[in-house]
Amino acid sequence: IYRQGFADDGYLVATFEMVFLTGWAPSASQQAPLRPGAASTSLAEALGVKETRLKR
Repeated sequence: IYRQGFADDGYLVATFEMVFLTGWAPSASQQAPLRPGAASTSLAEALGVKETRLKR
């Protein structure tokens, strides 16, 4: 019935609304962040690009 009244050229037009939800909660077993400057490799080195320092 819907197809007979609303389908154009054999196609049925439809719209959809999608919702995605994500949740997070802290846990005692979660890894703690390292202190700033504790990395052994820079991000630029890991990505294989030249590091450019910004003027302050």
